[in-house]
Amino acid sequence: MKGEAPQKIIFGDGDDGTRILYNPPYSNWTRKFQPFEFVYNGRQIYFDDQRTDAIPFNMSDKKWASYGYATKDHGPLNGKTSRQLWEQYRLAIGGRLAPADAIPCPEIRGGWYGSDVPFDPPMESEPNSAYYGGAQYERLLGKAKPDAVTVHPRWEYDPIHVDTPRKAYVATVTIDGTVYHSAPTDLTPGVNLIPIQVGSVMRYLPVGSPLSRKGGTY
Repeated sequence: MKGEAPQKIIFGDGDDGTRILYNPPYSNWTRKFQPFEFVYNGRQIYFDDQRTDAIPFNMSDKKWASYGYATKDHGPLNGKTSRQLWEQYRLAIGGRLAPADAIPCPEIRGGWYGSDVPFDPPMESEPNSAYYGGAQYERLLGKAKPDAVTVHPRWEYDPIHVDTPRKAYVATVTIDGTVYHSAPTDLTPGVNLIPIQVGSVMRYLPVGSPLSRKGGTY
């Protein structure tokens, strides 16, 4: 009996693939910047928006207007290429930029083969819940066992949402087991990038919500 034709793996906006991971309607949008690794047939795969010349937050892109929970105004992130976001704020979709040797992956829509690029140590802010295997999970529930819980990646880590505007907000993050605090920062409506000095490197923590077309936030 003839079966269905093979379909590409979905790895892009506009489909129920990484759109679910990176644009979940009820999760914190800042998860887009968390480290994400996808290995296919033993090779590293990168997303379209990880390419250095991509513009992840392009206000003219229909992906920010075609979904009920999508937004258009990402404040200081608007219109910048992935390389600019990395060089200015040490932020990248999926936690890293695609390498210069990246080539299209025919089997994955929106995917690119490339050499392995190291991640910066992730910044862990206070999560909405104790994500499995994380420091707060262990503090609250004890050491996690690898086979104790089945976890979909969507729920592994969801940073707590920070409402804006607000005065003198102090961000607290954990990096490689060390706790860092930002200086008190007045947050404006929408997306804010909070600088946090980590050794000789200035890193930025995105907080708040993108402003919607109607002027509100989701």
